[in-house]
Amino acid sequence: MKKSAKHKEASVPKHEAKEMHHAEPDHHTSTQQPSKKKLIITIAVIAVLAVGLLWLVLGKGASTVGKPILAKVNGEPIYKNEVETLVLQAQQQGIPLSENQVLEQMIAKKLLLQEAKKEKVNIDEAAVDKYIEDLKALLAQPIEPLLGRMGITEEEFRRQIREQLIVTALLADKQQAERTITDDEIKVFYEANEEYFVATEKVRASHILVKTEEEAKEIVKQLEGGADFAKLAKENSIDPSAKTNGGDLGFFGQGQMVPEFEKTAFALDVDERSAPVKSQFGYHIILLREKRKAGKLSLEEAKEDIRKLLQEQKTKENVKIYVQGLLSKAKVERFTVEEKE
Repeated sequence: MKKSAKHKEASVPKHEAKEMHHAEPDHHTSTQQPSKKKLIITIAVIAVLAVGLLWLVLGKGASTVGKPILAKVNGEPIYKNEVETLVLQAQQQGIPLSENQVLEQMIAKKLLLQEAKKEKVNIDEAAVDKYIEDLKALLAQPIEPLLGRMGITEEEFRRQIREQLIVTALLADKQQAERTITDDEIKVFYEANEEYFVATEKVRASHILVKTEEEAKEIVKQLEGGADFAKLAKENSIDPSAKTNGGDLGFFGQGQMVPEFEKTAFALDVDERSAPVKSQFGYHIILLREKRKAGKLSLEEAKEDIRKLLQEQKTKENVKIYVQGLLSKAKVERFTVEEKE
């Protein structure tokens, strides 16, 4: 491996890291909900975690004609087979949900879509296109074969995405916390959860990802000739985030990257660049930027992570109150399968 010139141009991102491993925060604020690890990693379960609600918006499956109805929301039915399909899909993704949990989520989702219609909230096709393109980049594979295996048409998938975006737009204002998180609140949280702020050894690295070894070797030659690492990443890397972050993956610890990438990154010295490294994603050229030793994070180091976590909790509370308000005014009927609808 050869030394490179010292580069300081990249910002701190988090995109490819989420693509290559189960993402986690830089600091161990483990009180965050475990479901965060499934954020847009799969099409089978679409989660709007920012509002604290799990929206399962998969295809409707078999025809609902003559099927039992489990609930009606202002007259709109929710069918038993829809709920069963969603429970099964969630279980396949390692999310154990009961029929009742899924039913309650579907009731809340219907209410929000009804409210969005009243408020004339709409999403244009360009927004749906962008969401799908971003999802393709995160999955690093075509969506169509996955939809085929799940029995979902592209038209139905677009409808699902549109509904998700409509709900997100409706809740945009409701999500805003009305008060600032104070330093005293942050200190109280830190002192009550000190075990979460014991940091493992981490490194910060940038990379350029290309499809072939020949491309990687050509980029190495350009770097040896004095080319700017971040500039080459923006121009050549197939990691979508490189266009904005110059290939900077931010800090990550052991077990977060694919093995080939991780082994090489942790073996490098600061400002050292690797030879091309092959992984399931292609060929990486890795530049190590910083190393952070294991140890406990100070209150000052953890402050911003705690602030974001507490703000997010407040956001979820606001949305929960809003949804409860809609429920209190709605006509929601629940049935057992023996009852007639």
